[in-house]
Amino acid sequence: MRARQELDWARTRAKLVEQLAESMRLEKAIASLETQAESHPEWAGRIYTRYDGGGTFTTADLRKMEIAYVTKFAKPLPVSAEGETALHRSFGFDHRGRVDVALNPDQPEGTWLMRYLESKRIPYFAFRAAVAHMATGAHIHVGPQSTKLALSD
Repeated sequence: MRARQELDWARTRAKLVEQLAESMRLEKAIASLETQAESHPEWAGRIYTRYDGGGTFTTADLRKMEIAYVTKFAKPLPVSAEGETALHRSFGFDHRGRVDVALNPDQPEGTWLMRYLESKRIPYFAFRAAVAHMATGAHIHVGPQSTKLALSD
């Protein structure tokens, strides 16, 4: 019985070490992309697009957007983050009142979403790739730019 428990603990530790190693590999890859983005300011407009709009973004706007998307594409809007997430907090971002949608802006669905948001004057950032201190990959951030968390948050 004790030998089985020791084996289970060893397997658990081994899995943890594998997860830590993968996390370190991902951090290194993201750091490399961030360095590239910082040294290429001309990527603005190609790697990411910013639309400031003039309107607001509320939960009611999200529900209307989801209904419009289902009506157009017959599938649910792929929301990858609604409000605060551990990832956003790890970046130091206050993501409350914002939504990330897992769509590449160059796909028909992504292009449609950007036009929809512009028609409603809702601000967004459309990322085509990882961007230093802003995005880990392609997606559309709906709502105003995330602010930095206060130290007390």
